[in-house]
Amino acid sequence: MEKKVYTAKDIEVRELVEHIRLRPAMYVGSVDQKGLQFLLDSIRDEFLEAGSIVKIVDYEIEIQGQPLSVEMHPKANKTILELLFTTLGTGKGPPGSWVFPILNALSENLRVETTHQDKTYQLSFSRGKLLEPMKITPAMVDSPAIHVSFVPDPAIWKL
Repeated sequence: MEKKVYTAKDIEVRELVEHIRLRPAMYVGSVDQKGLQFLLDSIRDEFLEAGSIVKIVDYEIEIQGQPLSVEMHPKANKTILELLFTTLGTGKGPPGSWVFPILNALSENLRVETTHQDKTYQLSFSRGKLLEPMKITPAMVDSPAIHVSFVPDPAIWKL
């Protein structure tokens, strides 16, 4: 058998979002209800282990507990909130740091809000890509620390 020699032209470089969307089952097991439930269960389990209260109804996730950071990351020049939804493997990140980017990439639309000190910070994405700069508004009374709403992408999911 002839040994294949790989060169630079043989290697495809893909952004994380592209790779997740190209091979979603590699990340969630399947692209049916079972795969989606795996993602939601993973989010719930990670935040429960961290001592948060989690409520998931349909495509809405509310988490009472520690809000997500909105600080700027010194090297990436993006907020921690944006990195948590667009970068896989953020090291010793908060709960959800491995699953949020996958959920984001496989969603037609996703909005995340986190509430800090009477302000709500919101980011909106489509198919894993940031749509607009962060919006900051006054927080509503009894706002959850974290609120995520999403629409599964029908181009990916067979629900």
